[in-house]
Amino acid sequence: MIITVKVKTNSRKNTIILIGKNQLKIHINTPAIDGKANKALIKYLSKSLKIPQSFINIKKGFTNSNKILDIDIEEKKWKEFKSKLTEQIKLC
Repeated sequence: MIITVKVKTNSRKNTIILIGKNQLKIHINTPAIDGKANKALIKYLSKSLKIPQSFINIKKGFTNSNKILDIDIEEKKWKEFKSKLTEQIKLC
C-alpha cells in the first residue's frame, strides 16, 4: 500500500492525523537530524499499525517532510486503522 505522509518533527508528542484516503500527517517528537526522525517515524507507525518495522519503507522524501511510504499491510487492517483515526477525530 502506497501512502503519502506529511511529517512534523520536534513536536511535543507523537500523533497521527488522517488527512485523506491514503494521506497522513504525523507529528514526531524527534528532531530531523541524521535520519533520526525517519527512524522514529517508522518505529511509531509500525507500533500504531501493529506490524514489523521492516514492513514500512520510505520510497521518496528521505530528506523532506513530505514522504511516500510503501507499507506491507492487508487492506482490511489498513481500513480498521483509518476508521480508528476517524473515530478519534469525531471525539475531539
